[in-house]
Amino acid sequence: MNKTPKHMVNGLPCTFDLCWCKKEDVVNHPEHYQLNGLEVEALDVIQASLNEEEFKGYLMGNMIKYLLRHKKKNNEEDIRKMLFYSKRLDKCI
Repeated sequence: MNKTPKHMVNGLPCTFDLCWCKKEDVVNHPEHYQLNGLEVEALDVIQASLNEEEFKGYLMGNMIKYLLRHKKKNNEEDIRKMLFYSKRLDKCI
């Protein structure tokens, strides 16, 4: 059976379904928000569809969401997500 490589490791294709060598970046580039076949993520599409003030509001809303839920759900990961949206907002100011 010929499997498509999931990614490269030391220049060689890795075809393992569960692999220790590549950990998903769940904060900055979660795989479930990457659009197949495109070099953009869902956040890029959202930004393109909103005006600047609307997008700033979207970013602030996400900051508030992750800050409020961090103790009840993903703790440190949610704080990192809140900081991600904060940094993205800072680029818009």
